[in-house]
Amino acid sequence: MQCIFQWKYFRIYLLVFMLRTGGKKQSGPCGGRDCSGGCQCFPEKGYRGDPGDTGINGESGAIGAPGPNGLPGFPGSRGPPGPRGEYGEKGFPGRRGQPGAPGLSGEPGQVLGGLKGRRGLPGDDGLPGYSGVAGTPGAPGT
Repeated sequence: MQCIFQWKYFRIYLLVFMLRTGGKKQSGPCGGRDCSGGCQCFPEKGYRGDPGDTGINGESGAIGAPGPNGLPGFPGSRGPPGPRGEYGEKGFPGRRGQPGAPGLSGEPGQVLGGLKGRRGLPGDDGLPGYSGVAGTPGAPGT
């Protein structure tokens, strides 16, 4: 609808413009032609007419050759995770680890109803000791 109004205003504008200027396109005598030799000038032309009706469609042409391959596409998005795989074989034993930190001290033990024991027997005599070091000589007598 808007396109029809535009053509309508364009035709009106063109008609007013042609009437104002007289519809002439001259640049010198006889539209730029030299009529000094007695030639007859061509009459001026009018403005272009309305376009005609649209014709019927023609027959389809032959199918053309296939075109070249297109550019490679963009990479797709990441797919969902696959199923879990099977367990692998058991590996080699590892190296021995470092010793751990010392543990906490335990609680003192409890006496479970026992009585104190009696004094034990005296022990055996020990081995004889070494000879002592000789003493210093005494003072002379009087």
